[in-house]
Amino acid sequence: MNGSYDIAPFDAAIEDIHLYCRKMVVRVYEDVLLDVFPAPSPYTSIYSSINVNGLPEHKDLIGSIDVFFRNQGPDDRMALLLEIPVRVHANGDTAAADTFCKVVQFFFGWAGEWAKENDLRDSSGQRFVMPAFAYSRAHFEQAFPQ
Repeated sequence: MNGSYDIAPFDAAIEDIHLYCRKMVVRVYEDVLLDVFPAPSPYTSIYSSINVNGLPEHKDLIGSIDVFFRNQGPDDRMALLLEIPVRVHANGDTAAADTFCKVVQFFFGWAGEWAKENDLRDSSGQRFVMPAFAYSRAHFEQAFPQ
């Protein structure tokens, strides 16, 4: 199932956060380089280019997020990459790091559902196993200082 998949635009609500996703792409890699990641790990990587506007009445986070998920099943060479152009609107005086953390958590769940719906399987025939969401607001406070 190597390839690139365009996802139809969608909107979502997470608590008091409104998310607008346009032109998202899911990339499936069947064979990542293991010498870069020599030991099995719950590896994920999150890259973002986000501008924050609207302080303090609300938060608008506008930009892109890339999230890399490594398969946690027997064949750990398989990976997913989400390329997400996004606009996020959060009402009230919320911390940008907190809002961003909730958005990333949403996409962890979204990617897991996408992998199930598309019956994503590794080379051994086992279903793709998503890494657990192991982040908190503190992980993103350096990128989004108050």
